[in-house]
Amino acid sequence: MKRGNGNLRAMCQSGEVTSLAMADRKAYAVYLLTRQGERPNGLLSLRESLDRSYAGQWQTRLCGTLLAATYAVQQNSKEAEAIVKTWKLADAAQYRNGEDYWSQVEVDALLSFAFRARHFPDSVKNYGYADWQKLYGVLWQNRYNTLTAACATLGMREYAKVVEGNKFHFEIDALPRDGSAPLSLVKSDTIFAQSSFAENMKALEFRLQQDDGDQGLFYQVVEEGFDRKLPTQPQKDGVEVFREITGMDGKPIESLLVGDNLKVTLRVRNISNIPLGNLVMVDMLPGGFILEPMGLKAGVGTIAGTERVDLREDRNLFFFTLQGAKDLTIEYSLRATNAGEFVIPPLYAESMYDRGVNGVGLGRRIKVNSRE
Repeated sequence: MKRGNGNLRAMCQSGEVTSLAMADRKAYAVYLLTRQGERPNGLLSLRESLDRSYAGQWQTRLCGTLLAATYAVQQNSKEAEAIVKTWKLADAAQYRNGEDYWSQVEVDALLSFAFRARHFPDSVKNYGYADWQKLYGVLWQNRYNTLTAACATLGMREYAKVVEGNKFHFEIDALPRDGSAPLSLVKSDTIFAQSSFAENMKALEFRLQQDDGDQGLFYQVVEEGFDRKLPTQPQKDGVEVFREITGMDGKPIESLLVGDNLKVTLRVRNISNIPLGNLVMVDMLPGGFILEPMGLKAGVGTIAGTERVDLREDRNLFFFTLQGAKDLTIEYSLRATNAGEFVIPPLYAESMYDRGVNGVGLGRRIKVNSRE
């Protein structure tokens, strides 16, 4: 903590602000130190620098919200309210963070909402369903990652405090596939509730009664485990993957003997016209097989076209970037060590930060016969 605060103080005293991105970082440092009871010297110089170089612009950035929050902590309500009245979120076109896996404007919007809910609850108490849809689009459009999920959760926590006195009641029922009577899962007057339901349910039914505001009702369904059946159709969202299993002579194979080798060929293709970075291909290994010694090697640059290879007991991980409409092929060998019939799990690839980019291939079965 001591070292971290030292870095924050150095950031506060870093001199003239040369960009709005720098102002965001500096305002964050000022706010964090203020929350700990300090009065950073950088607050006045930051405000003067913004008014001098970015008049009319900084209010649309995260630094505007952070300055207002800092003034609120210092009990300077006049300055705080003046900023809040003029604050609005900038257009996405004004942000150039240069990363393909997260949006600065989305992160700033989520953080700004969290700070406003904490320090200026009156400014968000009338938020309705439409406002939530716009602000939290990264969640129900399935585009969230670790950063945006954390910022969204922070805002939810603060907003829950704002509306905890509102009167509402909601119920959730599960509808069985056989048409029998609905099963009651939740009856709640509190903000958060959770329940489990069986896999033989065809739908969930929601009922919401709210006397104050229009917060709406939001839900998340979480599944865990592996598919019990192999997929019958490949999935292609941005990338396409394919695994070919043959004998060492390249001919198709359905069975082999213990001690024999298989040739595995993995192919992944970018089916879009834009470069895709931060990709990982997950190659789950079948039971009863091991990697051929002196075959694949873990590390950076060990396989042409990859950035890094990670070999684990039950899977191989390949990290790479693909240009538009380009593909990558990887070959290696497996040795059969046990007799039996084994499932070769589907090959899949995905972006580590963009949940909308993924591809899943088809699995198969293979039989290993004993030599006795």
